[in-house]
Amino acid sequence: MDGFPTIQELLAGAKKDSKGVNLLSLVSHINSTSAWDGALRFNLLTEGYEICGPFPPNDDGPKERPRPLEDPRDILRATMYFQANGFPKAVKASVTDAISAVAHEHRGTMRAQRDLPDLADVVADFCLELIDHGRLLGCRGASVQHGRPTAP
Repeated sequence: MDGFPTIQELLAGAKKDSKGVNLLSLVSHINSTSAWDGALRFNLLTEGYEICGPFPPNDDGPKERPRPLEDPRDILRATMYFQANGFPKAVKASVTDAISAVAHEHRGTMRAQRDLPDLADVVADFCLELIDHGRLLGCRGASVQHGRPTAP
């Protein structure tokens, strides 16, 4: 994408560190544990991290609606989750970085899973409705080409 290797490429070349926890091991755990599927995302509109509860995830059950990630509450709970699930030396900074990395990698996935429309489609539909409404009121200048509104 931007000249940097993907997380998957980094994970493939990572060496195991039995003395402590590293970022790649936390990211690998999140990516390989089914309970975490769909739990994290980066909201491109607000430029903030969002989670789908319960958080941290505890099973493969249905996820709640996305909500903003809260620091310190959610990060501390996630840190305790990792400490109880094979990463006793996990620290808040590493957990925060792992959550951030995974959320950025999955920023487009949740829209597809939830069948949400693309923002551009929503805006285009809204503009088409405005144009139709304008025609009803006798406004001039707006037109539509290829299903999209155009400037006068």
